[in-house]
Amino acid sequence: SASTTRWRRIPFFSIAEPPRRAPERRLRGLYCVWNGARPRQRVWIEPIMLYPVSYLISHGIVVGFRAISYSLVRDFRLILFVSLLLYCGLLLAHSVWGLKKEIREVAP
Repeated sequence: SASTTRWRRIPFFSIAEPPRRAPERRLRGLYCVWNGARPRQRVWIEPIMLYPVSYLISHGIVVGFRAISYSLVRDFRLILFVSLLLYCGLLLAHSVWGLKKEIREVAP
């Protein structure tokens, strides 16, 4: 209900914003999604989670810590290209790791 929700005012604006969630709660939510997922769901979750990782790594490779870019379109295309290459590499590494894990479980 509206009476139980706390709203706080922004000092310089007259717009009210909802209370912010603590970062621990967001991480706890990701942890619950990861550990609460059934093996069938985890087959889809693991590869999907690799793309944001590859995008962040490729962004760091292409742009680095600079905030200014010479050409946004060129950088964006290069970031996407590098992230796709990294994503393919991460998927390959993930599948090899899964096969090694499976072989270890089966072999005595």
